[in-house]
Amino acid sequence: RVYSHPDKYDYFSSLIVIIGSFIVCFIVNPLLTLLVSIGIIALFIFTLLRRKRMMRCFRSVRKEQGEISSEINSSLQGIQLTKAFDNEEYEINNFKYINDRYKNSRLRQVKEIGFFHSSMNYLINITNLILLISGGIMFINGDIDAADLTMFFLYVNFLVSPITKLSNTVETTQNAWSGFERFYNIMKIENKIKSKDNAIRVDSFKGKIEFKNVWFAYKPDEWVLKGVSFKIEPKQTVAFVGSTGSGKTTILSLICRNYDIQKGQILIDGIDIRKIKIASLRRHFGQMLQDV
Repeated sequence: RVYSHPDKYDYFSSLIVIIGSFIVCFIVNPLLTLLVSIGIIALFIFTLLRRKRMMRCFRSVRKEQGEISSEINSSLQGIQLTKAFDNEEYEINNFKYINDRYKNSRLRQVKEIGFFHSSMNYLINITNLILLISGGIMFINGDIDAADLTMFFLYVNFLVSPITKLSNTVETTQNAWSGFERFYNIMKIENKIKSKDNAIRVDSFKGKIEFKNVWFAYKPDEWVLKGVSFKIEPKQTVAFVGSTGSGKTTILSLICRNYDIQKGQILIDGIDIRKIKIASLRRHFGQMLQDV
């Protein structure tokens, strides 16, 4: 959900006010209007140039927010294991590291927002200064009377006010859009493990499981399993014993085809699991992981 979005009527009403004020100013004094237009154009150009930098900052903050939320969730779910293995110091240091990254990205965002708004105010003040000097000179030379100059100042204020209002929505819009981008990028991630077009449906298994020279790595060339082969007969109870990281949980994940192996075969009742529809395969397994 994209939240905190500016009202579409704000854009429409601001556009009407800008166009109307510009027309009135041009009718009153075309030369002064052209001078004021220099400042207005500078405002638009500055906004366009800073928009990309602000978007990068908002994206960075969203990413770090996701990382810190994930770390908190992981730490709370595994709190029993953390205490059991006396791993509190590692978790604390890891959280501090992620929190520092979030803090730094947030500081960059705040600095960028501060620079944007202060620069916008500076450009608006420069525009008013140009108008004050130019209008004063023209009034002294008799090119414009006091009434027209006063009216011009009034309508220039009408012209600048909605521009300032729209520029203030840039922060909100960028923040909302960066959140939508992160949501969209997550939603468009496709599952790499898919059933083949000619995969078969198996309604029941006898339960014979066989690994044939299985090689598997989560990362290229970092093998977790190397040439693993074994057989489990139907109704046979088997326990895999080994140190942390030896591949016990990995074997269970491979049987359910949460990952695909790089070499070898995994057979159930003599059928390669890659030839079975994933939904049909997984409905026959129940898992209880170590942190339950």
